[in-house]
Amino acid sequence: MPLLGPQQLLAIFQQSVQEQTSKTLWPGWLLTAVFGGVGIISLFLYFFSRSQREYLWAGISLTGIGVLVAFESIAPATNIPMQYSEIGLPVADCVGYFALPLAAMYLLGVARPFWRRANYVLLVCIVAHNLQLMCLRFGLLPPTAAADRFQSISFLVAIFGEALLLLGIAVDGLRTTGRRALLPLTPGLLCACGLIADVVDPVSISAVGLYYYFYVIAPLAVLIIFLMRFGEQQRENGRLVEDMRQAREVQQVMLPDVQAHFPGYFIESEYRPAREVGGDFFQVIPCQSDGSLLVVAGDVTGKGLKAGMVVALLVGAIRTAARFNPDPLAILDELNQRLLGRRDVQATCLALRIDANGHATLANAGHLPPYLNGEPLPMGGAIPLGMVEAAEFSLMHFQLETGDKLVLMSDGIAEATNAKGEIYGFERVQQLLGTATTAAGIASEAQRFGQQDDISVIAVSRVGVIDPVGV
Repeated sequence: MPLLGPQQLLAIFQQSVQEQTSKTLWPGWLLTAVFGGVGIISLFLYFFSRSQREYLWAGISLTGIGVLVAFESIAPATNIPMQYSEIGLPVADCVGYFALPLAAMYLLGVARPFWRRANYVLLVCIVAHNLQLMCLRFGLLPPTAAADRFQSISFLVAIFGEALLLLGIAVDGLRTTGRRALLPLTPGLLCACGLIADVVDPVSISAVGLYYYFYVIAPLAVLIIFLMRFGEQQRENGRLVEDMRQAREVQQVMLPDVQAHFPGYFIESEYRPAREVGGDFFQVIPCQSDGSLLVVAGDVTGKGLKAGMVVALLVGAIRTAARFNPDPLAILDELNQRLLGRRDVQATCLALRIDANGHATLANAGHLPPYLNGEPLPMGGAIPLGMVEAAEFSLMHFQLETGDKLVLMSDGIAEATNAKGEIYGFERVQQLLGTATTAAGIASEAQRFGQQDDISVIAVSRVGVIDPVGV
């Protein structure tokens, strides 16, 4: 626009330029908004679902392409400094078109090493093309015929390489997942139609050719697919949460009723899993025939639903074995046989039998020794259940006198860790046993310190046998 001349004529020129600029900018703004908006929404979805990598790479790709469109169509008609456009355009080009194949891989479920390596090779070509373009524009390289040929060759390799890579990923997706890949392929088909329309009827973006509408619809198709997938995943997560809640209820049912009357003993228990379903277990089984009491406590490796299923297996085995032979060594042998051959599933466990006269037999398979009146019992170590077939477990005998208190606990108390990274430790455990009077108090203290694992506490106090009056 001229800078010198009659004021009225300059005003006419300025109005004409503004009208022309507004006509040429809105398609670019719309395309930028659609690509950038869908890209940001995809990144937002990835924030809530980190396992879905297609959200991440599609968000990066669409955002990068949106920035690329902005620099190509909007920056030349605005007052954006040229150096920003010269730097931002190649960076957005590299980021957008590098992330695009990755998004297609994860969307179609074919994120194979071969496609990743091919994408890295393609990235080298794209970077080389844009790097030379920047050097030419900033005058760092002379505009020779060789540079022009290299620029043309690198451009063609990048364009056709990207197209062939996406085509290969699409064919692999169809071969792997079958008809389920048709819906995720919709955005790619729309972009392909846009490219064909651009070749058949090439017009500038400001003139809004047929290809422009394909490019606008493609990211919207991506958004629809992602919202459908995200909604389905949220429903699946809801079902998993409900399954975990029901599994926890079932696990609570398997816990013994310590409120029941055990003649001669006062028993407390507290169980606080680190997740919905825990890996600690215990059973308290009285023997009506001789007045003895069987206590079995243990800790399955791992957490969550897998550990909870192993707990259900072991609890059933404990109650079955106790009916035939309540001897502690026999109980551990039976549980060891149940876990053998189950790959990485092991469990620590101890079995305690207390006779009517207070004589106690304790067998241990790698579990923490119990505390008698605040002091740990001097018991030797042994390997956990499920490791070797002919396992030997440590065994000891002691007398539980009237007034004695025996506390069995899982390692979730000693391994509690606070925000500073400090472990609760066994010294604090002994101090805690000297102050806390209930199983719930012991569990609450470890939980306040910083629960990292399942916490279970069983306290057995011998109070003596009280003969009923009038019977």
